[in-house]
Amino acid sequence: MQFQNRRSSFMTRLPAEDVLLADYREPGALHVFAPVTNGDKLNFYGLAVAPEIRWIRNATNQLVNLYQEYVPGSARATGLLLELAEEARTLIKELLLDPAEAGGCRIEFVGGTSRAVEVALARTGQPRRIIISPFEHPSVIEVAKWFVSISGAELWQLHCAPQHFFRCWQEQEDDLISQIAEAVADTKTAALVLSEVNYATGAVIPVERIIDRIYQFTSPLALKIILDGAHAAGNNQNPRGIAKCASYVFSAHKWLLAPEPCGVIVSYNPPPDQLVPYDAWNSTLPATTVNVHMLAGLVSSLRFLKKLGMEKLWEHSRRLRRRFVDRIQALFTVVGEDSGVDITLLLAICPSPGRRWKFSATELSAYLQSNSVHALVMNIDPQSPWLRVAFPCFIDFEHVDILCDVLEKTIRDD
Repeated sequence: MQFQNRRSSFMTRLPAEDVLLADYREPGALHVFAPVTNGDKLNFYGLAVAPEIRWIRNATNQLVNLYQEYVPGSARATGLLLELAEEARTLIKELLLDPAEAGGCRIEFVGGTSRAVEVALARTGQPRRIIISPFEHPSVIEVAKWFVSISGAELWQLHCAPQHFFRCWQEQEDDLISQIAEAVADTKTAALVLSEVNYATGAVIPVERIIDRIYQFTSPLALKIILDGAHAAGNNQNPRGIAKCASYVFSAHKWLLAPEPCGVIVSYNPPPDQLVPYDAWNSTLPATTVNVHMLAGLVSSLRFLKKLGMEKLWEHSRRLRRRFVDRIQALFTVVGEDSGVDITLLLAICPSPGRRWKFSATELSAYLQSNSVHALVMNIDPQSPWLRVAFPCFIDFEHVDILCDVLEKTIRDD
């Protein structure tokens, strides 16, 4: 009851049409940053899927209704879809891409990030080995398993022990390079999937430097590199390495707040005759039934981000992150925080030395959800669960304080 009363004090909502007019306020005084349709949950990205921001959902519905008014299949309706797809590409280039590279980039949209990874793998030709970095989400591993079952390639998964995430980055990078060198040593062709941001810890992987080191002992013809930016695009940074890889893929429904699943494939100076997937939004409509809601949601979310400003959103989230770390540092350790790499708006914590969870991983997840806290409990370390917490722009400082209050009750001395 105490939690419910406290929660009701900060769930006042602005009308949806006022969201874009709300001025940013000082920490602790911000009542609503971006209202969500189901705003009574403390969503710290347990699934890393954006909730429905009301303004974005309303704008999406307006675009879908306009398409219906134009009569689906008509030249006018088709023209609207092509215009929206081009607007989405323009906004992505403006908001996310390096201006020096944007002009040479082809941008395609598919029905999800996993599909984007699958398309990127298919475009690597016929590699004999698919190498998966130790920073990949389990869903990427499942996509790779599916791909090798069809292509006949061999799956080679790189590994990193849980304790290694606490080492300095140079040691981690040297180990990664050594594993990749071993993986390509006895095969003529291979493809590597490498995340730019570790999905579990939020650590930024310096992919450009890694690619440069890799191509000191192999070549782009022998090893095609796919960069996975699912947690990079819109997460306190812009994508890097696009000009150095075969494909860069990312999600629009995570840090870019799109209300429908959408995968984005960015290719730098692609071959002009490269095959276009049947379900991709390229220069023409997909050959299959089009997902109008996906495209409308993508455009609406990008318009929202442009209006509010990416840096303004990130600064709000950075303050939330600092508030959280300051409050929990006596009880918890942020995984890899001192490794020397850049940080994002996503992190993982575990009990500090001399402390441990009161609960098993399953019990901890249930306890958090019983307090309306939605974060991801991970079993990466079999000795002690890690808790992944993200700080998207639609939460507030009081949300963070309540999370910290809840977490203080989950820990005990060893």
